[in-house]
Amino acid sequence: MTLACEGDLKDAAIRSTEITLSPGCVRSGDFTVDTKTAGSVCLLIQTILPCLLYAPSRSTLLLKGGTDADFAPPVDFFRFTFLHYARLFGMGVSVERVLRGFNPKGCGEVGLSIEPLRCLTPVKITERGQITQITVSVYICGTLP
Repeated sequence: MTLACEGDLKDAAIRSTEITLSPGCVRSGDFTVDTKTAGSVCLLIQTILPCLLYAPSRSTLLLKGGTDADFAPPVDFFRFTFLHYARLFGMGVSVERVLRGFNPKGCGEVGLSIEPLRCLTPVKITERGQITQITVSVYICGTLP
């Protein structure tokens, strides 16, 4: 398995209860990770983003799995809330593609572009600000009676 940390990953399989990761140096590149289930792509982002922010050069990710999975943040939280604040801190992360994937099959895809972080920008957020827009989105998987 190719890893962004040039490490060695053992026992990583569906239904694993224990895995072993021996990390090495962080490297940049084009990475594809497929959960082969409805496993949350946003949880994958939470694990790999901090590493790739300190990679030597730009990286791209194609993550496959559930974009709106149980017990995990939905992809729209990442796109419209997390990324807003990440950019304030100077993080160069953008979402290039979203195909929705739901339980039980997954089959969603999220493409990301990540620029290396040179330094974090201090941010002072003391005011909530004015609400300028409210958007409601509804996604339905399958058929409704």
